[in-house]
Amino acid sequence: MPVTMHDSTQQIALSVLRPDEKLLWSGQPDPRRIAFQTWPVFIIALPWTVFGLYWAATATGFKMPDLSAPNPMIFFPFIGVLCSLIGLSLLALPFMAWRRAGRTVYAVTDQRCMTIINSSRRYVSSHIDQEMGQIKCIERSEGSGDLIFSPSASDAAKDLTRVTKSGFYGIDHVRRVEDIVRSTFDKRAA
Repeated sequence: MPVTMHDSTQQIALSVLRPDEKLLWSGQPDPRRIAFQTWPVFIIALPWTVFGLYWAATATGFKMPDLSAPNPMIFFPFIGVLCSLIGLSLLALPFMAWRRAGRTVYAVTDQRCMTIINSSRRYVSSHIDQEMGQIKCIERSEGSGDLIFSPSASDAAKDLTRVTKSGFYGIDHVRRVEDIVRSTFDKRAA
């Protein structure tokens, strides 16, 4: 019997559980949704890269530069090359986000919420109920969406370095996952 995507995400989530933990839900983000979030940077990177290439070409007079004679103007084409390299790396962001989403597993247990990055090394980011603060659910018309764990104002005041929002992004049936998280951690708080 072939292993389905759900079985493999469940196996990855089960492999990082503590002995006294019980897995309630596991899933993966939609790679298209995650890659789509990088499109604004991609659109800005297009003219940036073209400008860098144009700068490098005009600085050399649209021909290969003569490196045999010392010339202080030879520095200018390298500015364009540097801009082009930065632009090319920004153009690769949707592909890199797509790949990372394929290696990401989200899991909810009876003790914590986890984000697991399964690459050559396994990175596990855990969120316990004190760290999650308010839970914000963003649901799209087809039922998929994002579940964002927002730190409370008192948590943010304690840790001024916290600038990222953690949560589950691009998941199917987000309302069902929100219900699991709320019911689990509301019981623990009571």
